[in-house]
Amino acid sequence: MLNKAFVSFALVMALAAVLRFVGIGADSLWLDEGYQSLVGAYGRTLPDFTSLRSEPFLFRFENPPSYAVLLKNFRKVDPLCPPLYAVALNSWIKVLGASDLSLRSLSAILSLGCLGAVFIFTFTFFGLEAAIFAGII
Repeated sequence: MLNKAFVSFALVMALAAVLRFVGIGADSLWLDEGYQSLVGAYGRTLPDFTSLRSEPFLFRFENPPSYAVLLKNFRKVDPLCPPLYAVALNSWIKVLGASDLSLRSLSAILSLGCLGAVFIFTFTFFGLEAAIFAGII
């Protein structure tokens, strides 16, 4: 029974990983995705784009700030969200950079961890069939 559960767990996790990572960096970040990811992780607000001159320009952040600066400015940037994800993304960017793939991969890995926890919890309390069903859903 335990061997069958392990194989089922591995298959559900492999399917979930494939669905999350295939094409993860194919499209560039959407506006809301880029704003939440970069502004939250950097702890800085964007400039007021409505009051700038009409010529085009490239807006890009430098290296992520320290945790102290991030936490100091975080409430100004996003007063409704807790800062744990921003701190995690700040660390992630320092290690892997700020490409579209690396920004999205943190969320994909965290969701795989949650899926594993749901599978194990469901298996423990409701059995293998319910765990497979919960994992696929």
